[in-house]
Amino acid sequence: MRKNITKMAVLFGLLCFAVLGLFRYPQTAQAAGNNATLTASASSLNPGDTFTVTAGFSADKTLLTAQMDISYSSSVLELVKTETISATGTSAGNPMRVLYDSANGTKSASLVKLTFKVKTTAATGTTTTIKVASAKGSDENFNTVTLTSVSKTISIVAPKSTDATLKTLTISKGTLSPSFASGTTSYTTTVENSVTSVTIGATANHSKATVSGTGTYTLTAGATKTITVKVTAESGATKT
Repeated sequence: MRKNITKMAVLFGLLCFAVLGLFRYPQTAQAAGNNATLTASASSLNPGDTFTVTAGFSADKTLLTAQMDISYSSSVLELVKTETISATGTSAGNPMRVLYDSANGTKSASLVKLTFKVKTTAATGTTTTIKVASAKGSDENFNTVTLTSVSKTISIVAPKSTDATLKTLTISKGTLSPSFASGTTSYTTTVENSVTSVTIGATANHSKATVSGTGTYTLTAGATKTITVKVTAESGATKT
C-alpha cells in the first residue's frame, strides 16, 4: 500500500509541474490563419515607374505585438517613402524591421505603406521580389505566434510604344497629293465622275498599333468627301 501511495504522489507531483509549466512559460503557436500580408499597387512596371506596397498581418487570435522584416533588391528598386499605418516603429536599412505594439491588440492590421521606384537601369524582361519574413507576434497570454512569410513578384517590362504613325497609306483610285510620308497627316486626290467608290488601305508603323478608318467608301459625283484614318499606339496615343 505504501509503494502505491508513493507512486501516486510522484505522478501527482509530475502532473502539477507540467500544469504549472504551461502557465509559467510562453508557448509557440502557429496556425493556417496566422500570416504576414503584403499587397502591391501594381505587379508589372516600367523602369522609372513608382508603386506602393502595404505590409501587415492577419491572425486567428488577437495579437498585442508583432514584428517583421521587409526586404527587396536595392539594385532594382529604390525606397522613396515610408508611411506608418499601425506600426509603432520602423528601422532603416534593408531589410527593414517593422514593429507593432498595442495595449488592446487586433487580429489583423496594415502596418506600413512603402513607396518604391523602379530604377531606370532595371533590365526589362526580368522580375524582382519584395519579401516579408521573420514575422511573429504575441497574443494576450504572451504566447509567441509565428506568422507565415509572404512575397510579391514584380515584373519589369518595356514601356509601351507611343508610335502612332503610318507605314503605308494607299487609295485605289487617284493619286495622293502630296506623296505619302509618315509625318504627313493630310492628303487630297481628284477622281473622275465615273468613279463611284474608292478603297483606302493603311498599315501602322508599329506592330502593336491599330488602324481604323480603312475600307471602301462610296463617292458622289461633284461632291467632296473627307475620309479619316486613325492610328492608335500601344500606349493609347492617337494620330489622325
